[in-house]
Amino acid sequence: MSGRGDGGFWTQERDAELVRLWGERRSHAEMAQALGASKGAVAGRIHRLRARGGDVPVREEFWTEERDGELVRLFKDGLSQAKIADALGAASKDAVAGRIERLRKRGVDIPPRKRKAVTPLGPTKPHRSPGLNFHGGVRPSSAGKPLPRTGPRPDEPAPLNLTLLQLGPRNCRWPVNDGGPFRFCGARTAGGGMKYCPYHHELAHGRKAA
Repeated sequence: MSGRGDGGFWTQERDAELVRLWGERRSHAEMAQALGASKGAVAGRIHRLRARGGDVPVREEFWTEERDGELVRLFKDGLSQAKIADALGAASKDAVAGRIERLRKRGVDIPPRKRKAVTPLGPTKPHRSPGLNFHGGVRPSSAGKPLPRTGPRPDEPAPLNLTLLQLGPRNCRWPVNDGGPFRFCGARTAGGGMKYCPYHHELAHGRKAA
């Protein structure tokens, strides 16, 4: 990526795109990737545009007490993370998911979403081997008793705090901070096109990790 300053790289069109991305609250890393520049070049250009009177206002902290309250209200009303992001003007549904998790850790009452029960397609019961269930556990001796858990949920990994440009195809893309430049978990995913590590995959789908 280019690290050049004003010498031919920053055209009027690139300046306009930089200001637009800044207004969308994109991080320096995201803007650098979109413009084909380095983060240092983006930060320097923003500073120079301000010095020339350009419309690049200083950002305020996005997650205010009012936005946190509205986030909690919308989540309890059943809105999806994508719709909450649209309503609040957040960068993405991942930013909303990360904020929900951080508020929970601070003791804010945000109950986990309940998963909808799966309705069987037909009355025919599948064949099972005697004494075993499909998960490899022992079948309960009497009907009506829940099946035993097959194992604990994954433990929360220590975040690697990777930037967007440092993320690889097998790094977890769960945001771990508020505002740009965003940092991500970076732990290894299970593959198969999954965006998150097992722990954050559980959180993203509304299940509470143990």
